[in-house]
Amino acid sequence: MSAGGGSLKVVIAALIGNGLIAIAKFVAYMFTLSSAMLAESIHSLADTGNQALLLFGMKRAKRPPDAAHPYGYGKESYFWSFVVAISIFTLGAVFACYEGVHKLQNALGGDAVVKSQKIAIIVLGVSIVIETFSFGVAIKEFNQEAKKMGLGLWAAVRETRKAEMVTVLFEDAAAMAGLLIALAGVSLTALTGNAVYDGAATLMIGVILAWVAWFLSVNTMRLLVGTSANQQTEEKLRAIVDATAEVENIIDLKTIHFGADTILLNLGLQFSPTMAVHELEQVIDSIEGQVKSQVPEVKRIFIEADSLRHIGPRPD
Repeated sequence: MSAGGGSLKVVIAALIGNGLIAIAKFVAYMFTLSSAMLAESIHSLADTGNQALLLFGMKRAKRPPDAAHPYGYGKESYFWSFVVAISIFTLGAVFACYEGVHKLQNALGGDAVVKSQKIAIIVLGVSIVIETFSFGVAIKEFNQEAKKMGLGLWAAVRETRKAEMVTVLFEDAAAMAGLLIALAGVSLTALTGNAVYDGAATLMIGVILAWVAWFLSVNTMRLLVGTSANQQTEEKLRAIVDATAEVENIIDLKTIHFGADTILLNLGLQFSPTMAVHELEQVIDSIEGQVKSQVPEVKRIFIEADSLRHIGPRPD
């Protein structure tokens, strides 16, 4: 599987799952008039659109570099992930909170109506089964990513530069939590005849979506601004350079991501001042070859050889 294959598989699984769930929830809402079902319907519809945006961003990010974008379009995937975070907040959290407060007001005033709760419970049960499959795919793929990084799940969430994978993982987690809360709210309403539980469940769904939107926006913003490679990658790069006998000292090592699979590496290295220029060129070529073979995400390397400062100007 390619470097972005895991992300693609996760996004497609979520797109199919959320599309099916959205249709089922809207049908259930028409029968039940449950605010929790309405909030979950909008939530799933927004998630389906979000996955389409992620796929669009992933496709655009793969465009080759050109004169206007010499380092490629990799950061477009981060931009569309940020748009998704805003979408979760505006289409999901704000609507759910508004609908939840409105339903609570009606319930406390005795005007709320929730009917055909059995249909809602059945649909929510089926939706949980579908969402479990989608969430399972996201967890499996992200666990593989975490193992590659040698990290635990939560540490990998902070360290990975694959924004799409993190976005779908948290979307699916929020969807699963929302389904369980909606099921609890509708079930309690069915048992007690009190629509307050339906409204409270809707409000809780809104709060969860708001937190997820905040987390994803902050996480994606740092990638958009420009972030270094994770600690494990930088340690590997340092080890490669350290293993080069001709390098006396690593003065500087900086990295920056231009997309999940595109890293720019800047090195400041000190060599022996007695080395000839052609020897330096050979060593630098060797370092570049080793770096690109062992860390293929590094697409561009700039090396400043400190020993060149000790070499006098060329004669005219």
